[in-house]
Amino acid sequence: MNYVDIDALLEAVRGLVAGLGTFKDVVVSHATDTGQLLEEMEAASVPAAIVGLGDIEYDEEGVRRTLRPLVVVLDTFRRGGSRRAASVWSLAKGVEGLFQARLESGDTGYREVLGIPFWLSEARPLALSGRLAAVAVSLEGVEYI
Repeated sequence: MNYVDIDALLEAVRGLVAGLGTFKDVVVSHATDTGQLLEEMEAASVPAAIVGLGDIEYDEEGVRRTLRPLVVVLDTFRRGGSRRAASVWSLAKGVEGLFQARLESGDTGYREVLGIPFWLSEARPLALSGRLAAVAVSLEGVEYI
């Protein structure tokens, strides 16, 4: 048995986020550094979501790996008042809602993506200058082979 393909995983997460219908752009990023991610963020049509991979951690035996995808939620920065908070944070809350634990009978409580249960790890504002406000929603899931 092999691990799930990372590109397929990110595309599946992208599909879930796009299904919310609240974003103009929902794209998968293959950025490997902050500069590349910032370029993609500047090019996005807001409101937007950029799905990428935070990191992968393998166990000592190589039979388990922890996947940490993230969804960067972007919107136009609006100075002052509740308009700013309602904008980017309400979009992030929609993404969080996709992965919040559901405690129904017979259910693991976590959203599965390609057979891997994922849960919310954190939501954190990103320090940006200029016209964009951003929140990174981090997910975590463990895959076994």
